[in-house]
Amino acid sequence: MVEGHLLVEQAVAAGWTIEAQFVAPGGQPVPAPDGVVHLLADNVVERVASTEAPQPLLAIVRMQQRSLSDLAGAPLVVVADRIGDPGNLGTMLRSCEAAGASGVVLTQ
Repeated sequence: MVEGHLLVEQAVAAGWTIEAQFVAPGGQPVPAPDGVVHLLADNVVERVASTEAPQPLLAIVRMQQRSLSDLAGAPLVVVADRIGDPGNLGTMLRSCEAAGASGVVLTQ
C-alpha cells in the first residue's frame, strides 16, 4: 500500500502497476494507465491507514519482482533477513536509499 499523492505519482512514473486507488473526500486520484478508483466515505481512510494523520489518497501497488541477476555488478546491495516489523523495514529502506544502495534483498 502506498499513501499520499506524491508517492502514488512516483509509483506511476516508475512504471509500477497501480491495482486500485482509494480517495477520501478532498483527495484526488493520480492519473494512471491501470487500476480502479474507489471513492471513500467520510472518516473511512482514518480507520484503514497506518498513519495518525493519513493522506486522502491510498493506492494498492503491485510489488515488482526482480531476480538476483538484476543486481549483478551492483556496488552496494543490502540483504535483510526475516524483518518482522514493517516500521523497521521502512526505516531500513530509507537508509538504503540515502546510502545509495542499488537494491535491497528481503528473505523470509
